[in-house]
Amino acid sequence: MRNDFSQNLRLLCSYYRSIAEVCRRMGVNRAQFNKYLSGDTQPSRYTLNRICEFFGVETREILMPHEQFAQFVRVRSAPGAGAATERPYRAVVEQLTQESKGHAEKYLGFYFEYHYSMTFQDHIIRSLLHIESDGDGYYFQRFERMRYPDREEWYKSRYRGMLFFSPSASS
Repeated sequence: MRNDFSQNLRLLCSYYRSIAEVCRRMGVNRAQFNKYLSGDTQPSRYTLNRICEFFGVETREILMPHEQFAQFVRVRSAPGAGAATERPYRAVVEQLTQESKGHAEKYLGFYFEYHYSMTFQDHIIRSLLHIESDGDGYYFQRFERMRYPDREEWYKSRYRGMLFFSPSASS
């Protein structure tokens, strides 16, 4: 298993320009990371989770036998699979984020929203909306709770997303 992990880690790193780039982007010590690559040591559970999150794989996947993992990665990063390609909307999101900076500060906080339910016709849902900022962008969380018609059960949901300020809306 130890050898499989180090081989799998080397395979994932091969999709980047260098090991130094991977370490820099992950924020891990290069010397320690080299020990993982050589198979000398195993990362802690916390570090293993960070590595898996960075590469977009599950813990059970990175611990697979190397041949199986290599096939898995080839299928996942094949053209059309979407893993290795740049998302076409990334530049648009970055532009909207930059244009929104400083424009939605006055809207931060909690709000109630009322709207017709898409799930239950003729029912109105009241949801709690929370708008917040991390300094770089604006985000929202929406919490909904509604009782199923003719039942005692509750329908609960939570939505998370990004919020962009539209300059044309301000005029």
